[in-house]
Amino acid sequence: MQLFRVTLKPIRNLDESYNIEIQVLLDTTNIPVKRNTFGVNEGKLPRGGKGGERLFLAPFILYENGDIHFGADPQSQTDLEIQESIGNTDLLDGQPIAVGKRFSVKLNPNDGELEYVVTSCDALIASATAKAG
Repeated sequence: MQLFRVTLKPIRNLDESYNIEIQVLLDTTNIPVKRNTFGVNEGKLPRGGKGGERLFLAPFILYENGDIHFGADPQSQTDLEIQESIGNTDLLDGQPIAVGKRFSVKLNPNDGELEYVVTSCDALIASATAKAG
């Protein structure tokens, strides 16, 4: 097993800069090991009346069952806020991860499923030259 940083980009429906990066343990056949891990959803948002864009980063926990939990403000967590902070993906469903592979991601219950494609899969530990896919 080896730890990889997997980068996914949306195929459509979202700006191409709306990326997801996830740290994933892969076995020798590039199938993800089912365990809790973490990642970040990043992109650019308009600055409102100021013009231009601003970068946003939304860290999350990816649970072994595929749930994505972005968290919520502990001071004002309502049931709705908690619900809206949970999405899911099929990334850990036993399919090999490789550049070009497509996965579905639902960032929160109010959004439909979005299709993402793996654009890179880089080893983080062990052999510095290892690449998946």
